[in-house]
Amino acid sequence: MKQKVMKACLGILWAMFTLTTFLLQSCDNGKEVTPAQGSGGSPFNPQLPISVKEISPTNGAAGQKVLIYGENFGNDPSLIEVTIGGQKAPVVNVQSTVIYCIVPTKAYSGEIQVTIKQGEEIYQPR
Repeated sequence: MKQKVMKACLGILWAMFTLTTFLLQSCDNGKEVTPAQGSGGSPFNPQLPISVKEISPTNGAAGQKVLIYGENFGNDPSLIEVTIGGQKAPVVNVQSTVIYCIVPTKAYSGEIQVTIKQGEEIYQPR
């Protein structure tokens, strides 16, 4: 049993490392989103792209706090959906450039997906 857990943890670590490496090498289109003054930053703007630049920490287990850094996340946690390893992660808070969420149970791979839902429209990082 201990070997299975260790193997799963190593898989998560490897997947998160791979994802982080990929995200850090992705190109930037030059558009910048500056957060508004006050708490939460600026609201989500569907005309601007969503980008994920960094995920911290790059490894951990269920219950681990995760910060996803990027641009144009908005300031409404109810619009944000994050999945880690195919499992829906609870979003604690969001600002225009940071999402704070928790690694869910059964998230055996480190694949992270961010989705913003506004009405019928669904937006994802490019």
